[in-house]
Amino acid sequence: MTVTGWPMLKLPGAVLAQMRAAAESLMTDTCTIEQLSDAVDRAGAPLNTWETVASNVRCRLIMAGLLRGNLRVVGEQPQLGQEYRVVLPAGTAIDVQHRITLDSDGTRWLVNGAVVGLTDEVSTQVYVMPEAP
Repeated sequence: MTVTGWPMLKLPGAVLAQMRAAAESLMTDTCTIEQLSDAVDRAGAPLNTWETVASNVRCRLIMAGLLRGNLRVVGEQPQLGQEYRVVLPAGTAIDVQHRITLDSDGTRWLVNGAVVGLTDEVSTQVYVMPEAP
């Protein structure tokens, strides 16, 4: 999933730097970013292990909204599923097939989409879903 927005205007460098600093001040957690390893066992089967590509990255997990049409049952009560995003410093290399582990609580989130064109290059944002236990 990729979400795009209006064409961006180019911000002056000083303004962009100030906006990035303000955005990073709201990133109250740190995380580790991993990608699936392409290692294989002796028979050539994938090992499906994760390898760290970045650690101690500033971040913030936010609820991005409710997923309409995605009802789930919790305690016999239907509820709308929640959609989450992780906000990272601008330019952070991350994509679908990556996993984010929050340092504060150890929760793991799978990246399932990128937010493109809505951030004015102030931050990097990705849609995530909790990793199944």
